[in-house]
Amino acid sequence: MLTNGLRVQNRPKEQRELVVELHENGQAALGWAVGLVQQRVPKAVLDEARKRNFPVFVVPIETPFREIISFINGARLSDDLYVMRRVMAMQKFLMDALHLDDPGAAIVDRLRAMLEADVILFGADGSTVRHCGSTGPEQVADDVVGHTGDTIIEGDVNGSKLLGIPITTEHGCEGWLAVVLRPGPFAERIGEPVLRSGAQLLGLVAQVRHLGQGDERERRAEVLLACLEHPNGEQTIALDHRARALGIDFSVPARTVVWAPRDAEADPMPAEALEEAIRAVEALLAAAHARFLVAAVDGRVAAVVQREDDMTSELLTGKVRELGLRAGVGRAIRTLGDAQQSLTDAELALEHARNTGELVATFDRLDPASWLLASCDREVATQKVEELLLPLEDQERLLETLKTYFIVDMNVAEAARRLNVHRNTLRYRLARIEKLLDVRLDSPHTIANLHLALLTERLTEDGEHGGADAKSNGNGYRAART
Repeated sequence: MLTNGLRVQNRPKEQRELVVELHENGQAALGWAVGLVQQRVPKAVLDEARKRNFPVFVVPIETPFREIISFINGARLSDDLYVMRRVMAMQKFLMDALHLDDPGAAIVDRLRAMLEADVILFGADGSTVRHCGSTGPEQVADDVVGHTGDTIIEGDVNGSKLLGIPITTEHGCEGWLAVVLRPGPFAERIGEPVLRSGAQLLGLVAQVRHLGQGDERERRAEVLLACLEHPNGEQTIALDHRARALGIDFSVPARTVVWAPRDAEADPMPAEALEEAIRAVEALLAAAHARFLVAAVDGRVAAVVQREDDMTSELLTGKVRELGLRAGVGRAIRTLGDAQQSLTDAELALEHARNTGELVATFDRLDPASWLLASCDREVATQKVEELLLPLEDQERLLETLKTYFIVDMNVAEAARRLNVHRNTLRYRLARIEKLLDVRLDSPHTIANLHLALLTERLTEDGEHGGADAKSNGNGYRAART
């Protein structure tokens, strides 16, 4: 403020109040003209200024106010030019980080160095991705995380200025970037545009990562689907090379895994639910540092997974259990040429898990009957089943009775209850079955053969109609999908 003091001449109280008002409202200094209205700066002004450490300077009569105004305007213009040049140089330095192997980390580190500030990068879930400086993430998280839009978030941390901004892409919010600035003449003026540039570059890095992940997902799915189409020797070698480029080198055996809904009525999954399940499985395997190929197969999630440690129940379910899925694990393989057989094993294990209520079942731990079925030639097994059950081909009621009887471990009372018939009626039907098949149902030989036959029939039906909806026939066996 510039004044000749005319309005407060000989008014000490108002002179003091003038200094107080200027100081409290953030003015830089008071220039007092002498030689025209007053010959010196009033004592009340100087006393109050010393008390508040507020600058007061004398303007001699030879110096017009306009010269002071011109000087200040020039100085301010010089400051603006300085800030603009600093910001442009910092933005260029940040952009150069895009050429590095880990551009996200480099951007944060460079912000820290250039602004001499504490920098915290939060992920989309609010977790701390990177932290530089003494300010703890918990000190700024409540002020920053959760905000939307592109406006700068302002706050205070132990007397230092807090600035934050969301990092966004077309996929939504990718996280938040926060800086805690040290006091300085240009800290805030430089900090805001540089922070915004850093957030924009981090958004670009996230967008590129999304594009890369999308391309890689397609490549992984393509390789997995190709290896399930019975490739020949040369094709298998080529597929193994492509898998190696995606991280699966078979230095340790891999396994095929299938995820499907725990509720048979929801299998196969609708397209939207299937996509959500695929993303959940990919996130689960990536978090466990597993190498994998994932794709949708017959309305289920299928994968080839390679991991140094055993694949535990927690690894294969984890957060996926929230989607109501269970998993089946096939035999170990050392080439993608064996993936189809391992997938068959995994589906058999998945059926076993459904029957037992387990979240995860592994082929290696199946009972001998199930293991034999998975290991034998499916066409031969199907032919044997047809020969054994041929006499019941046109006897739907008797075939249903036989299936139910075996499901309840040959318990007559329970089978009759499930079929809603009298026990004597059930015994009559069982006698008819014995006569038509020319066997005794209490013979261990017959029990083993029929158990394998019925299990093979169910698996064959699932394999032939795997692309449509699965229904339950009410007695625990899955009917053919239609």
